[in-house]
Amino acid sequence: MTRNTAVASAPSDRHRGGLITRGRRRPRGWALGSLLLGVVFICTVLLAGAPDVQAQMRAGATVSAWGLDDHGQVEVPAELVGRDVVAVAAGYAHSLALVSDGSVVAWGLDDHGQVEVPAELVGRDVVAVAAGYAHSLALVSDGSVVAWGRDNHGQVEVPAELVGRDVVAVAAGYAHSLALVSDGSVVAWGRDNHGQAQVPDALTGREVTAIAAGSSHSLALVSDGSVVAWGLDDHGQVEVPAELVGRDVVAVAAGYLHSLALMSDGSLVTWGYNFFGLLDIPAEASNRVFTSIAAGFGHAVALTQEGDILVWGWNGRGQLNVPVEVANKTATSIAAGYAHSLVTFQPDRDSTLRVSLGYELADGVSTHTASVTVLHRVTQLPVVNVPVDFNVFREGDVMSTRAFTGQDGISHIEITSTVAGEHEVAANIHGETIDVPAGGNRTARFGTMPVLEEAAFLFPAGEFRSVVIPVTGIPSPVLRGRSLGDVLPQELPTGLILDSVTGVLSGTLTEIGKHVFEINAENELGTNLRVYTVMVTPPASEVVKALPSASSWEGSPQELSVTGTGGVDWFIVAGLALLVGGAGLYLRGTAQPPYSGRDNL
Repeated sequence: MTRNTAVASAPSDRHRGGLITRGRRRPRGWALGSLLLGVVFICTVLLAGAPDVQAQMRAGATVSAWGLDDHGQVEVPAELVGRDVVAVAAGYAHSLALVSDGSVVAWGLDDHGQVEVPAELVGRDVVAVAAGYAHSLALVSDGSVVAWGRDNHGQVEVPAELVGRDVVAVAAGYAHSLALVSDGSVVAWGRDNHGQAQVPDALTGREVTAIAAGSSHSLALVSDGSVVAWGLDDHGQVEVPAELVGRDVVAVAAGYLHSLALMSDGSLVTWGYNFFGLLDIPAEASNRVFTSIAAGFGHAVALTQEGDILVWGWNGRGQLNVPVEVANKTATSIAAGYAHSLVTFQPDRDSTLRVSLGYELADGVSTHTASVTVLHRVTQLPVVNVPVDFNVFREGDVMSTRAFTGQDGISHIEITSTVAGEHEVAANIHGETIDVPAGGNRTARFGTMPVLEEAAFLFPAGEFRSVVIPVTGIPSPVLRGRSLGDVLPQELPTGLILDSVTGVLSGTLTEIGKHVFEINAENELGTNLRVYTVMVTPPASEVVKALPSASSWEGSPQELSVTGTGGVDWFIVAGLALLVGGAGLYLRGTAQPPYSGRDNL
């Protein structure tokens, strides 16, 4: 029977190509693939009164199975409730599920240990599974392969040539196994009575991107979109149709005596034995775009881009009777066994993206973090170990990361930055975008502390003036001012008004002299305080004292000191900058004498 795993749904992006498929077949008495024997066997099963058709969809699980249930192969285990299944595989009478945390769950017939997941897989990250007649395969994220179950033809004896190599896909047939290596080569082992485990010379030097294993034949998809088939060919199952020449194939699947190919345009092509109408693609497939295919003993399953399921072929055990509760959901991956079908689907989710509000400090030196969480729940129960993919965008750059939901159904990441700015966060679960709740936030913000810069201001007495208090900070600081010595806060010298948002200080001052006040700048990252001075200069009519001439002043910047016998409080000269220091006033500028001004003597 065949198994299908979509790359996008597995917890690793190591897979090559779009799909990994594999095929399997039914009773061991059919090893030679005799049609006569096949018909006799089917009749025997029917007369024996096989168990009724079952449809199992356990509440809270993300996998469903239906069809023949003589060994519990469609009874979804309770341990899958509340867990996120991302891929499935179906054998003759057993089933496999790959969970998003990389673990494997198996159920059904166990006469050869095919559902006894090996201890060596505990704690390891499995990225793909495949099921044969009575054996199982698992691909681990480190590129190694683990096999278990029936071994009468060496089908679970992983070849030594795979040790240390990076395997990216596996497939299991009736009694043979295939592995696709990252260099594009294929390794086969197990039963080889029809050459199904003999990789053809036609693949030498070519890059294979996907593999499939049927009962006694094998398929390989090459990077140029062509298909190579080998093994038993008693019904044309390895005779690749002429209609595939020059077309771009993106996936293959192999069943008992038939084969399937999925085109890049989403259409299907079948070939081989047409029993039960397997080669007659239903009219419902017209104008539909398919993304995944699976081949069973006598039935086929295809998945559309909308998540709908199409099944056709033999329906002797209800394997085509998709349960209503499954038909109403969005399927994500499929598998077909001897007489049962499996599907994973998107659960009923209530997922929300929550980015921490406010700003985190990014001062260019130390690193601070912004908290991002995703609350992910299914049917009121938390789903554990769901992979949540985060994309964080800033100034055209994107950072991608992944987190898994914990026991409380929450995924959490921390974004670090030393540079101020905004980071827009997007998150998705298996390609499904997670929405931000009403009034929520999807932007992580990094800012800086407020910094007030040094400045001094000159206001002519009686004239309106406005200046901007020089301040920096992200987010923009809010300014407050008060006169030094004032009891009441936020009170500036009479006549001055400070716009707390724009930082504009404006007004008309009439009291000549020096006015000292403090400005406080505050944002959510901190505060900064600085003292400022406004020198209010007299009108020209009030100049009462002239400065002595300075013969050394010749139009270039110079300095001269002026002191008053009574202690000079301030001095101003038109065209000159005023520097106050100690007991004197220092004038600097390029204006020529005479100089005029006023002191408080």
